[in-house]
Amino acid sequence: MPQQIAQPTTRDSALTKIHERAAARRRARLELPPAVAAFLTDAATAEACLEMAEGLARVIRRNMAAVHVGTDPVLLHNVSAEEVDLQLYRELQEGTARQRAELVEAEFNHWKGSVPERDRIPWTDCPGEIGECMRGASEGIELIVLSHPGNLDGSDALHYALFYSGKLVGIAPPARSRQEILDHVVVGWKPHDNAYSTVTAAKPWLRAAGKVSVVCVNDRADRSYERTARRLFQSLAIPCEIHSVASGQASVGQYLLDMAGTMEASCLMIGAYHHGPLLELVLGRVTRHVLSHASLPLIMKH
Repeated sequence: MPQQIAQPTTRDSALTKIHERAAARRRARLELPPAVAAFLTDAATAEACLEMAEGLARVIRRNMAAVHVGTDPVLLHNVSAEEVDLQLYRELQEGTARQRAELVEAEFNHWKGSVPERDRIPWTDCPGEIGECMRGASEGIELIVLSHPGNLDGSDALHYALFYSGKLVGIAPPARSRQEILDHVVVGWKPHDNAYSTVTAAKPWLRAAGKVSVVCVNDRADRSYERTARRLFQSLAIPCEIHSVASGQASVGQYLLDMAGTMEASCLMIGAYHHGPLLELVLGRVTRHVLSHASLPLIMKH
């Protein structure tokens, strides 16, 4: 008897269409340029930085890239002799620029090799002057991810990213979080330009968040903080809860961190540094305190 060929059932056809659509979405995603880049400055903090970048790219269904930036005294131009001497002194403590770069790349390769899907993440090694490297490597990137500075390169990279990149900046905590990064985003709100800029740039991520809570610390009598926050988040179609609180004797920076802990936040978002670099040496208390004391992921923009 001739063998009968089984005809696909309605369920089989539906499953096939689901798989085809999923494959099409994956192909479309691969064709998009990276939206998030992890800028790695030392091997010890590389994994935390990569994990945060991957989570922020995945949640908006975009790609990420990984970039090593490190000062190489051989490639520095138009810098003082003192700067060159400082970089050469680092070699006694941390190894040469090339050795440091190799350690970071080895850490990246180990992280990438642990999950097959990471094989497509592009890697760039960019030695030289930190600002020049970051300016070129961040072109087209929407969100820069860095770790808490573990060396001089990390401090220089964070300074450039916050003051000069014009990008949204994510800062990975020293220890890996047990929560998904956007499970519950707490936004510290004061109606300054940097806060508006941060929230507007973060719209794709805030829309993807499981929960958004906006904290207005020390609102004015006319409740202008709360009103402006409500107006902005409604205009961006971002559902949120708004809390007006008084910090009492605590600093605003510490109170925001305390509130984030009490609310079990997975991430804290604030506008970074209302003034320029020189004035912020004196006035940037909230941002400096949050950067120095936070144990959870941060997202901010100048």
